[in-house]
Amino acid sequence: MPSRLYLFLIVVYSWTIRGLGNRSALKWFYFDDGKDEVILNFFDGETWRIVNPIRANRYMRGVVHAGKRLLFRYEIGLPKVLPKTFVDVGANVGELSYWFADKGVSVQCFEPDPQICRILRSNLGNFSNVSIFNIALSDFDGKAKFAVQSGSADSSLVFQGNNLTLIDVDVCRYEHHEASNALIFPALLKMDTEGNEPESLLGFGKFLAQFELVAIDAGAERLGEDTKQSTIKVLTECGLNVDANKSGYMVLGLQK
Repeated sequence: MPSRLYLFLIVVYSWTIRGLGNRSALKWFYFDDGKDEVILNFFDGETWRIVNPIRANRYMRGVVHAGKRLLFRYEIGLPKVLPKTFVDVGANVGELSYWFADKGVSVQCFEPDPQICRILRSNLGNFSNVSIFNIALSDFDGKAKFAVQSGSADSSLVFQGNNLTLIDVDVCRYEHHEASNALIFPALLKMDTEGNEPESLLGFGKFLAQFELVAIDAGAERLGEDTKQSTIKVLTECGLNVDANKSGYMVLGLQK
């Protein structure tokens, strides 16, 4: 189905949702052809950018609802007590960070994909409590090759195959990054680094065990293999309790 027709059908359904009383529903869309992006406009005045038109269906009920959806996808659920800091590693376009920022939580976003990071800055630019860093987190400091696959949200430090778009990106251990100086507990960490989760976790060093909750997508994105067991090992060795009996490849680390 052509992208414009698909988006039009999404908008038609969203107007029905608005008619049922949702004031944050999706109102209309525009293509920013010069940047290969879609701009979504909402009845509450919010504007949001995405790369892949297929993902517009996530926003039919508004941006806050899209963030709430991710809370449950990562098995976090609605927090009974909000953290002081939310660290979003692999923030993509920012739905989950938006949800926390909208509640007044201090948010740190890490997104190494240059196009996605620019969109992230646009989407969250109205929040003074959000810091955005165009850098990859891992277990070393320096530079590395990074495979860019913005449309499918599969950009990663871990890659194989031909015909990939590779760029050089800055890489840092979180414990050496300036953001660690602003980390206030209790804090929550969400991570999806497309196969680089164990290394990204190791880079948190002493800070990892201090998070109230660590929520990780350890899916089959490391050259076709998942990172579940290696992620569990890192969390266990740092002293966190691990709940891996979640749907799919989700892994949670919790303070004892």
